[in-house]
Order: sequence, then structure tokens, then C-alpha cells
Amino acid sequence: MRIIVEPLTDLATDPAGRLYLHLLARIVLGRQSVAWSARWFSLEPWDEVLRAERPELSVAESARRWMLAFELILQQFGDPLAGDRVPSADAVETLCAFVAAGLVAEVTR
Repeated sequence: MRIIVEPLTDLATDPAGRLYLHLLARIVLGRQSVAWSARWFSLEPWDEVLRAERPELSVAESARRWMLAFELILQQFGDPLAGDRVPSADAVETLCAFVAAGLVAEVTR
């Protein structure tokens, strides 16, 4: 999770960075269609990482988990109503642990 959260933590400490996070959150949380072509803007590389750890997950389940993870992370860092609030180090640790646990959780159906 650190590879995802660390850059956001850094951005959140800068007023311009918070603006970028607010804009990114609006796009992602609003499910806006964008023509980003970089591989890391798709779920495929993240799916590969998760399914290497949990190969029994379907591609669809992996994608659902990643979407929930990214939504939660962006809600914490990109909420435009948060103003100048920057998540504390403890909150970031908890967020990382919570998201990581959700990604690899057992499927109970």
C-alpha cells in the first residue's frame, strides 16, 4: 500500500497538491471516462499484483477490490470538503493496513 499512499501523502502536504488530489478524486469517484493511456492508470497491473498473492480471485473480483481500495484512498486524500486537512501519520498507517487487509481477505460466499 505504501507505493500507492506515499505519493498521495506527499501531495496532501502542499496546497497545490491537495488541489490535484481533489481533481483526481472527482474524476475517479465520479467514474468519469478519461483517455489516459499509461498502463498504471488501468486496473490491469494492480490486478496482476493482487492475483499473484491471491490466485483464486477472479479478474472481476480483483477489479472490484481495487476499485473499492482506490475509492477509499481517494476519499481520504481527495475529499474537496476536507479543506486543508491532511491525514495524520497514524491515520495513514491505519488506512494502509485496512486497505491491504481488504484486498487479500478471504472470499465468503
